[in-house]
Amino acid sequence: GGFIEGLTNMARPAVLSGTKEDLEKLVSRELELRMLHDSITDYARKLYSMEMTDSETKRLEALGTIVSNLQHIGETISVNMVSIGKERIDRGFKISEETLNKFMPYSSKVRESFDLSLKAVDKDDSDLAWKVVDMKSEVDRLADSMIEHLGERLLSDDPDRAVLYRVESQFVELIGRIYYFASMISKEIIEDSKEAAS
Repeated sequence: GGFIEGLTNMARPAVLSGTKEDLEKLVSRELELRMLHDSITDYARKLYSMEMTDSETKRLEALGTIVSNLQHIGETISVNMVSIGKERIDRGFKISEETLNKFMPYSSKVRESFDLSLKAVDKDDSDLAWKVVDMKSEVDRLADSMIEHLGERLLSDDPDRAVLYRVESQFVELIGRIYYFASMISKEIIEDSKEAAS
């Protein structure tokens, strides 16, 4: 989780206003993430070969799902978001301060959901996990507000506005994807706690 946390810290500034070097750092971290994921998978395979109770097996499966969702978050950042950042640089786009400021509440709320999902995993805390799941309406509202802002900006005279709208809208969608995976991690904790209680 801490590895992905580092990626999320780097992502927004690198994608929206960073240099190619900043984006390359995200890509190199993704390669490290793949190696980490492979190591965890190998370790899980060794555990599966040992004798385990049904509850231990279910717990290991839940942890495998959590790791996969963390991997998806890493790929969303280091592949999809980096692609957007590269297009922004290649086309010479500059995202306005107003739009950058509008992104803040949305990306901060999604970041909060991600942090809470990691805490829920670390503490095995279904109450924290429910907080993440319950953030959905607020995250959706902030995403809609962001898309509305971008739609208003689409009416400007800037000749590249349509392409910039597409790039910025994709970024909104990718931030939403991070929330989706954070909520999937949280739902796994909730299910695991239900299993443990029964």
